[in-house]
Amino acid sequence: MASATLTTSASHGHLPHLAIFPFMAKGHIIPLIQLVNYLRHQRLAAVTFFTTPGNAAFVRDGLSTCGGAGEDDDDDDLAVVELAFPAADAASPGGAESAEGLTSIASFVAFAESTSLLRPRFEASVAAMRPPASFLVADAFLHWTNDSAAVLGVPKVSFLGTSTFAHVMRELIVRQDPFAVLRPRDVVDDDDENGGGGGPPATTFSMPEFPQVKLSVEELMLTFRDSSAFVAMMELDTKMGKSIEESHSLIINTFHGLEAPYIKFWNEHVGPRAWPIGPLCLAQPASAPAATRPSWMAWLDNKAAAGQSVLYIALGTLAVIPEVQLKEVAKGLERAEVDFIWVVSPKDIDLGPGFEERIKGKGIVVRDWVDQSQILQHKSVRGFLSHCGWNSVLESVTAGVPLAVWPMNFDQPLNARFLIDDMKIAVMVWTSDSLRRGLVTHEEISRVVTELMLGKVGVEAAKNVAKLSTLAKKAVDEGGSSWVVVREMINELCAINANRKDSSAFVAMMELDTKMGKSIEESHSLIINTFHGLEAPYIKFWNEHVGPRAWPIGPLCLAQPASAPAATRPSWMAWLDNKAAAGQSVLYIALGTLAVIPEVQLKEVAKGLERAEVDFIWVVSPKDIDLGPGFEERIKGKGIVVRDWVDQSQILQHKSVRGFLSHCGWNSVLESVTAGVPLAVWPMNFDQPLNARFLIDDMKIAVMVWTSDSLRRGLVTHEEISRVVTELMLGKVGVEAAKNVAKLSTLAKKAVDEGGSSWVVVREMINELCAINANRK
Repeated sequence: MASATLTTSASHGHLPHLAIFPFMAKGHIIPLIQLVNYLRHQRLAAVTFFTTPGNAAFVRDGLSTCGGAGEDDDDDDLAVVELAFPAADAASPGGAESAEGLTSIASFVAFAESTSLLRPRFEASVAAMRPPASFLVADAFLHWTNDSAAVLGVPKVSFLGTSTFAHVMRELIVRQDPFAVLRPRDVVDDDDENGGGGGPPATTFSMPEFPQVKLSVEELMLTFRDSSAFVAMMELDTKMGKSIEESHSLIINTFHGLEAPYIKFWNEHVGPRAWPIGPLCLAQPASAPAATRPSWMAWLDNKAAAGQSVLYIALGTLAVIPEVQLKEVAKGLERAEVDFIWVVSPKDIDLGPGFEERIKGKGIVVRDWVDQSQILQHKSVRGFLSHCGWNSVLESVTAGVPLAVWPMNFDQPLNARFLIDDMKIAVMVWTSDSLRRGLVTHEEISRVVTELMLGKVGVEAAKNVAKLSTLAKKAVDEGGSSWVVVREMINELCAINANRKDSSAFVAMMELDTKMGKSIEESHSLIINTFHGLEAPYIKFWNEHVGPRAWPIGPLCLAQPASAPAATRPSWMAWLDNKAAAGQSVLYIALGTLAVIPEVQLKEVAKGLERAEVDFIWVVSPKDIDLGPGFEERIKGKGIVVRDWVDQSQILQHKSVRGFLSHCGWNSVLESVTAGVPLAVWPMNFDQPLNARFLIDDMKIAVMVWTSDSLRRGLVTHEEISRVVTELMLGKVGVEAAKNVAKLSTLAKKAVDEGGSSWVVVREMINELCAINANRK
C-alpha cells in the first residue's frame, strides 16, 4: 500500500490535502482522475487517491499522463493508496475489482455492496494521511463512506458521474411516483384490443416543475431489464440517495451553460449544494503526446485529408450487448452511406463473416482501449453513436459532435431525454418494439446514422452542439463558471474543516470568553485603545450601562514618541518615495498575522490586484507562499510584494498611500484612521466582523470585501478584489470615505495632543489608581 504522507508544505505551499475515492468502474474513475489532474496542475490541492490493486495500473497511468504544472513536477503532491479486498471467502462477487464485465444488474448491486469490505482499511489509511485530510470526495456508490467520514471527523462531498438533469429527475420521480399513473405501451395496447374502458391510461409522464420533459414508463424501468434485481437495486438507490443527502455537498461533472435550470432547481429545492465543476474532460491539462500514434488516428487523418466525415461508435463498458445485436449494428453500418470508426467490446466478439474485410476503406473496427476524447476531438469526426453515458455525452458536447443515443441502463434514458428534448443535439435509436427491451434492427441503425450524419435533424443538432462546445470551453477557462466554482468549493470545505478542527475548542473558547468577561467585570477599570472622537457614543454607553469604567487613551500608535530613523531605509520605502514623486496613489494590502489564508485564495488576490488599475504594496504571509507563476515579474513598476515584517504605521503614514485592504483587526484600523487612509475591509474572525460593520455603517470610512457566497466562508474572487480596490481608490465611495477618515485623523491627533481627551484620560487614570493604591496601603 502506497504511503499517504505527502511533503506538500515544503514544495507546494500550504495546499489542502484531499482524499478521493471513486467507485471501481472506468466511467467513475476517469472523471475523478481528470479532477485530480486539474487540481494538481492548478496547484489547488494535494491528493491521496484510493483504489484497489486491480485498478491501480489504470489509475496511475491516467494520473501520470497529465501530472503537474511543469517539468520540475514530482509526485510529492500525489499518493495512490491500494486497498485490497479481504480474503477470497469474504471478497466481492467472483473476486471482481471492477464493475466492467459483470453480466447482470444483480451482480452489479452485489459488487457495489461488497465494497464496504474495504471500510476498515480505508478508514485506517485516511487516518494516517499526512498532512491530515482536508476533506473527502467519494462516489455515491460507496455510500458507506459517509459513516467513515463521520468517524474520522472529515467533511464528505459526494460524487456521482451523472447529469444534474438525472439527479433532479430521480428526486422528482421519488416525490411524484409516476408509476402510480403510468402503464407500459404494450399493456395499453392489450387493453385497447380487449375493449378496456375509461379512456386510455397514460404512457408518458410530465413533471409539473419541468413540463417540457416527458418520460415513459419504459424509460423509467430500463434499468431493470433484470427484474430479479429490482428490489436490490432500489435498496442500493435509496442508500445512495441518503449518502448524497447527508453529505456536505455534491460534485457534478457539468457546467452552467449546459444545465443551469436544473442546477438552480437542485440547489434551491433539493440539496445539498451542488458544485458544477465540469466538463472535467476539458478542465484537466492536455495529455502528453503518445510515443507512437495509434493506427486508428492515422486512419482518421486520412479521412480528414480527403474531406470525409466520420461517425464514431462506442456503446460503453458496462452493458453486455449480445453478439446477435452487435451483428445487427454491423449490418446497419455496412449498409449506411457513412464512414465510421467502431470501438467494439468484448474484444473477441464475432461481427459476422467477412464484415471487417468488406468495410475496408469505409470503416475501421478497433478492439482496444482508446482515448475517446481524442477521437471525438478529431476534425473528421462529425457524429457519435453512443449509449449516452454522461462521460461520453460531455466528451461529445465539448468536441461539438452531435449524437445518436441508444440508452441501455442506469441514468442513460434520462440523459437521452435531456439531449433530445431540452438541448436538441441528439436523435434517438429505437428498438424494434419501442420498449427499449427489443432488438435494434440493422434498418434502424442505418436510418439513425444516416439521419445524424446526412439529414436535416443532424445538421440542426450539429449547430446546437457547436454553441454548447463554446460554452463548455468558457466554463473551464480562467474566470469561467466552473473555474470559479472549484475554487469556491475548496475554500469553503477547507474553512469547514478548519472550523471542525476548532469545534472541539468551542466550549473551551466560550469558557475562556466567560472568564475574560468576569475578569473585566471584577477589575477596577478597563483601558481601551480608542478615543472619544471615534467612539464617543459607545464609550458613554459602556460607562453608564455596563462598566467598569473605561479609559479611552488612544490611539496609542500616535501617543508614543516617534521611532528613531532606521540605519538603512527599506527598499519598499524607496519604492513608495518614487510613487509619491510621480504623483501616484498606492494601495497597501496586509491581511493580518493570525488567519491562515489558503494559497488558492492568495492567488485570487494576486490576480485581482494585477487586473485592477491600481498601484499597490502587498505584505504577504507566509513568506514562501506561491502567488502564481510570473506574477511578481509582471507587476514590476505597478506593484511590489514584501515578504518581511514591516512597520505598518510607517507605510500608512507615507504620503503616497491612499487606501488599505485590511483584515480589520483593531490595531490596523487605528493605524489607518490616524494616517487618514480609508479601508477595504475583509474581516475573517474574532472582533473583525464587528469592526467592519462599525467602519462601514457608523464611520463611513470603509467598503466591504464580499466572498462569493456572502457568508464569509467562500472564495473572494479576483473580480471582487479588482472591484473593491477600484471602488476604494478610484470610485465615489472611496472619495467620500477618504474625506471622512481625514476628519477622524485630525480628531485622533487632537485626542493625544496636550489637553486632548486621551491626554487628559491617561492622567486621570494614573491619578485615580495611584490614589486607590495609596488608600489601600
